[in-house]
Amino acid sequence: MEGLVNLAGGIVKGLLFKGIAMGVNHRGENFPVDFVVFMPSEKAAKLASGILNLGKGLSSIMPQDQVSSQDRRFLNMEVSCSGQVLK
Repeated sequence: MEGLVNLAGGIVKGLLFKGIAMGVNHRGENFPVDFVVFMPSEKAAKLASGILNLGKGLSSIMPQDQVSSQDRRFLNMEVSCSGQVLK
């Protein structure tokens, strides 16, 4: 199975975003990353948000022995949109 993170990146890239911002935090041994993507329209932001949340939902029902560590991080991702902004 191709990684869900690669799938998510391909979906967002396929919607031709206008810009992207990133922030890296430090929490213990973890380095959570925040992304903000500026989409061309509110409709594109809602579509990308829905697709990413659907991917999270589908991956949560997979047998855990088939979920890679990269995909587990994807399950912890929070996705929301506000206007043309996907975060």
